[in-house]
Amino acid sequence: VDLESRARDLAHRMLIIDTHIDVPYRLLETPADVSNATDDGDFDHPRAVAGGLDALFMSIYIPADVDAEGGARELADSLIDQTEELASAAPAKFSVATCAADIGRIKDGGRIALALGMENGGPGRVRPALNQVRRISGEGGKSEKGGRRVRPGLHRSHLQPHPSQKTRAGRPRRACSNCSETDT
Repeated sequence: VDLESRARDLAHRMLIIDTHIDVPYRLLETPADVSNATDDGDFDHPRAVAGGLDALFMSIYIPADVDAEGGARELADSLIDQTEELASAAPAKFSVATCAADIGRIKDGGRIALALGMENGGPGRVRPALNQVRRISGEGGKSEKGGRRVRPGLHRSHLQPHPSQKTRAGRPRRACSNCSETDT
């Protein structure tokens, strides 16, 4: 068997995660349907499938000038919404992952997992960092209409050490509230 065939086989058997893809900001500047082949950019669904990509972190990038002008939170919200809309528009191709267990489930379903990654501290400076994490994870925050905002994203437990470790108060760490698995 030639090396290219072995590499392709390996790529489709193993879990491959890209930890930084700039698609949300790219699509803001140059709209395109990345669920189909595109002429521009480095990512679209057909190329991801061909390369064996199973999961990716969609970079929620906030340029320094937007942050300086006070628009970080608004831009972050729009990029997160855009990522969720991509998954909703192509549910047979993409799904938003909110915890590690989702990635395997989504891969097993033949789809690509979309996780969210904040790039730049701007959105977190809009209000205290923990409140921002809670807003992104759907555990807190309010929509513009004042109702609770339910949004996929990071679970607070995934930002903490392994649950076998104790909190400062000596209590065990809790498992992920979404999948009941413990952090590793």
